[in-house]
Amino acid sequence: QAISHKGSILLKLSQLGYPVPDFAILTAQAYADRAQHLEQHLSDAIQQLEILTMQSLGDSGNPLVFAMRCATAHYIPGFMHTFLNVGVTESTLPCLEKIYGPVAAHKMFLNNLRNLCVSLDREGYAAIAGAVKPDLPPDEVARLIEQLSNIVKRADRRLIEDSFFQAAFFARQAYKNFEDNQDLLVALCRGSEEYPCLIMQKMICTVRHEDAYDGVMLSRHSQTGLGIELQTARN
Repeated sequence: QAISHKGSILLKLSQLGYPVPDFAILTAQAYADRAQHLEQHLSDAIQQLEILTMQSLGDSGNPLVFAMRCATAHYIPGFMHTFLNVGVTESTLPCLEKIYGPVAAHKMFLNNLRNLCVSLDREGYAAIAGAVKPDLPPDEVARLIEQLSNIVKRADRRLIEDSFFQAAFFARQAYKNFEDNQDLLVALCRGSEEYPCLIMQKMICTVRHEDAYDGVMLSRHSQTGLGIELQTARN
């Protein structure tokens, strides 16, 4: 109830010694206290994640980039919001280019801008949503970054200039999505009323160039239920 189903699994895997990327959790109690202290709770959680990762949110020399996942005590895959690449801004992009290369860094920024635009201007973003694909050439990625950046700047340029302001925006959006769908969540949770946690976990960038492969190993085959299954995809 306090740290969600997903959070409890991350904690268990970490305690068993698996190489789980560093994470911090804003508990269900923080949701109850959100009206007065959301930013303080968020700041405390991010500070803990900075200690674990030895990186700093918004630092132009060693920036922290994390995923923010909303979750409850019931496991409902695909329903709660997930925001990837939180913390990528115009000031952190040059350093990310040095760490991951320009192709990967620009795709991270594009993904972040896409999440911002979906929340800010769903209709405006819908017009170009089909253009955002994983196999875009660099010049097209740059064009879309400029286009989506303009949408964000018209709303509030701090969203791509201030990493903490951006993180707080995503936290509020995650809570808003929960509240907008609370009746359905109660039904899916068989009548029990639960409150969301926010899991903040360091991003691991594995696909850095066209010849890179990302993969998932499943402990059971997804169709037969026997043996194991390995799924990989290029770029």
